[in-house]
Amino acid sequence: EFYKRLDSLCKATGTSVTALLKSLNISTSKGTAWKNGSIPRADVLQKLAKQIYIWYNIRDSGCRCMQGRP
Repeated sequence: EFYKRLDSLCKATGTSVTALLKSLNISTSKGTAWKNGSIPRADVLQKLAKQIYIWYNIRDSGCRCMQGRP
């Protein structure tokens, strides 16, 4: 299921689905829809993937600049 995978990726980067959505100015109601089985559009998937990739790489670099991010 999409939402479970997204939630797992967010947790791996030290954040939550809600924080991810807010950082991208995507309605948090989308997270609820995805939790209920909906799948995001391709352009939204691309935004999510890019942000998670950035956060994951920053986390792995040991950068403290991500502390307290939304």
